[in-house]
Amino acid sequence: MKKIAVNDKEMILKNTNYYSNQILDLSELENLNEIDNFVFAGKSIKTLILPSSLKKIGDAAFLNCEIENIKFNGQLEYIGDSAFESNNIKEIDFSKGIQTISLFAFSNNKIKKIVFPSNPTSIKDYAFELNSIETIVFNSQDIKFGHNVFESSNIQEIIINLSKKENFDFSKIILKKIDNEKEVEDYYEVNDIDIKFLNSLNSFMDLTNVKKIEINNTKSQNSQEKYLYFWIDISGKIILLSS
Repeated sequence: MKKIAVNDKEMILKNTNYYSNQILDLSELENLNEIDNFVFAGKSIKTLILPSSLKKIGDAAFLNCEIENIKFNGQLEYIGDSAFESNNIKEIDFSKGIQTISLFAFSNNKIKKIVFPSNPTSIKDYAFELNSIETIVFNSQDIKFGHNVFESSNIQEIIINLSKKENFDFSKIILKKIDNEKEVEDYYEVNDIDIKFLNSLNSFMDLTNVKKIEINNTKSQNSQEKYLYFWIDISGKIILLSS
């Protein structure tokens, strides 16, 4: 089976190898490439396990299903409009890959943490609105965001994992927020640490409540950690300060 269409839904749900005790486990469908629009919308599913072969999830495919946990086992290419809207999902891990997350795809869930992949990714408008996101992990800076992607979130921590050596020799830089820039005398130049990506977040993410930013250089041979301070100016721009 390469595609699950609406007409296939009952066959899948009646087979206890796939659906039992509100667990939908499709991991053994090794040739499955696509789940069509609206296929499982409204069905009571607590845990969803997807196959490594899956490439596309259609519009509203899992809309309003009460899903709490999802396991992505492969590199998805596309998640459609409202595909997982109005569920109870608490955490999303795209570390194995995703290319496009469409409109309202994960709107109105209970997501607190998101891990984005190392490949280039496009995230459309309102994809994660109406969640309680506190932590975001970036494994690439090659991400295109639409409007109001994280609307109504309370982001407090940003982690950036770099795959190549940047302009610093430390394995980890931890930025801690201060309320008054006058507490530290000297400013860091932007060139010392590449924070252009961080400041690009201002157009689609409210940084007001961010308390900690961690930048990991995954290829660094130096095990040291470096602590810096930052504050956010009136325009929302992150300003680094010397320690």
